[in-house]
Amino acid sequence: MKKFLKFFTPFEWFLLLTIITLTIIASSFNPNSTFAESFFTIETLSAICGVINVVLAAKGHISNFAFGIIQCALYAFCCYRESVYGNAVLYSMYFLPMQFVGYFSWRKKLKSDGSNEVVSRFMNLRQSIVAYSITLVSIVALYFILKYVNGQAAIFDAASTVFNIVAMVMMVKGFTDQWYLWILVNISSLGIWAYKALNGDAEAVSPTNLIFCAMWFVYLLNSIHGLIVWKRNAVSNEEYESLDTSKKM
Repeated sequence: MKKFLKFFTPFEWFLLLTIITLTIIASSFNPNSTFAESFFTIETLSAICGVINVVLAAKGHISNFAFGIIQCALYAFCCYRESVYGNAVLYSMYFLPMQFVGYFSWRKKLKSDGSNEVVSRFMNLRQSIVAYSITLVSIVALYFILKYVNGQAAIFDAASTVFNIVAMVMMVKGFTDQWYLWILVNISSLGIWAYKALNGDAEAVSPTNLIFCAMWFVYLLNSIHGLIVWKRNAVSNEEYESLDTSKKM
């Protein structure tokens, strides 16, 4: 038990307890069902699994993908039911299969200390130029496609979609730079669910919207935490590799 409690840092426990607390509060907003019926739902399970997933990802722990599989499947279903079709397609057709890709990719990049944590690293200049150039071109291309089909908020939709795709590729590769994009993704996704919550029926606020607002808020806090942790680990890895190389010389 003591070992389990120490597995997560105090801040990570704060994130996990925050999502549980916020989902409990959100569940109380449904006047048409009991608290138990509102809390024990697909939305709640998706949110809690999602936070466990991203907290473990911030630790660089390979077990994050197990929770990612559950979260992606449930969240895609919830998005479809709530008519958020872009996210439904993104999570079912891209993020869900990428959990399996990420798992097998990370298995080849684990630290040698038996911690089941991936070796984090920075992109070099060439990789950064290529990645961000592709990101920019893709956003512009998708923007014009969305405008052609009369999509709403086309630039934000295009940017959010591309950031999600590129950030996931960076995560699979073990690049620290992913967290800059996750911060932007989490801000935009929080905005989507906040908009739905604020523009719904004031007398019957949807627990689904509130639960996912809470989830993306905790995601945002975790992405900042993940950036700090991964940058620190990447610097340590570079220093270790530099020292190991000098010894061999």
